[in-house]
Amino acid sequence: CTTPTDRLRRGRATPFDDIECPAPQVTWGSCVFMVAPETPFYWDETCKVGKIGCWADSAHAECRFCSYNGVPCPPDAWHPSRAACDFDNKPAAPFYWEPQCPEVDGGLGCRAD
Repeated sequence: CTTPTDRLRRGRATPFDDIECPAPQVTWGSCVFMVAPETPFYWDETCKVGKIGCWADSAHAECRFCSYNGVPCPPDAWHPSRAACDFDNKPAAPFYWEPQCPEVDGGLGCRAD
């Protein structure tokens, strides 16, 4: 797929121009992620090529991962949700996080992990 920005940068058509790109799952500041990262991030105007954590979203130099490798997170950094299943061995059956557990369905299926 290609975005309008991709087409402007390239200045020419490709066979993929008619394929619609999926909507990003996470946008925070000007960072855009197709899949929510497990690492916190923030917008850092001082980021540049070679600086640790920069280019976190693979699209913007200023989008920076933090809370790892000595990069501290500012107070306004995006943090992943801690609401997730945590299995020692991932089951073959499908599963999902139910925010209303244990109130929903009498708790049936809650705390599967």
